[in-house]
Amino acid sequence: MKQIKIIILLFIVFSQVIYSQCSFNDLIEKVLIEDIDNNYINEYIDLGRALNHKKNNFLGYIGDKKKRLEVVFTSIAQNKIDLNCYHVEGYTTVNKKNHRKFKGDFNTLESYIFNEPMAFEEEASNNFGFSILNFKIAEHRKESATGIFEGKLIILWKRDKDKAEYNNIFGGYDGSRNYQFIGTWTSYKTGKSSPVAWGQYRIPCAGDLDIGAAEFSPNPKYYKYGWADYKP
Repeated sequence: MKQIKIIILLFIVFSQVIYSQCSFNDLIEKVLIEDIDNNYINEYIDLGRALNHKKNNFLGYIGDKKKRLEVVFTSIAQNKIDLNCYHVEGYTTVNKKNHRKFKGDFNTLESYIFNEPMAFEEEASNNFGFSILNFKIAEHRKESATGIFEGKLIILWKRDKDKAEYNNIFGGYDGSRNYQFIGTWTSYKTGKSSPVAWGQYRIPCAGDLDIGAAEFSPNPKYYKYGWADYKP
């Protein structure tokens, strides 16, 4: 897939930050799926509805052993002064055991609108787009085995005036994905960081954890890390 122009643009904005041998540009290419070559318009858009659409069905992993990570957002609210900031609350569960609450922020970096037709549209798709945000969410320090998650996320949407509605634009494609997070988790106690990723439908940078074709399917070698009872 030829994403040369957009990759150059995102390189300028983000540089090539790499998590677990997988770059954010690799993630963008897998999320966008289709070659839309160029013609992106960067402008402000309210992401509140899109971010709140599906908050509790994320697939994820943490660490080199790719322990199963479940992420649930219980609240995502726009900052009333900084409209590009969204305050979030929720909890994580690791390997079906540790249940930890968190608070943090999403901050919008860039939003893009496609202003040329995609394969399933006869007219210019200038109401479809995607946004890229930073995230930083902190688990409670007083609990054991806690730390800070931080990295970047990408979400696809369709706009209604200046507001974005969640939209899985490429839902008809095998391997489609949306609302994808990639970053690190850093332990309060040790200061050491581990790779972390989660998303809807698929997990970004999952490597050999995901052996599915049209949908996510965990590799049996990871069953002992919380994946044995996974059902799509």
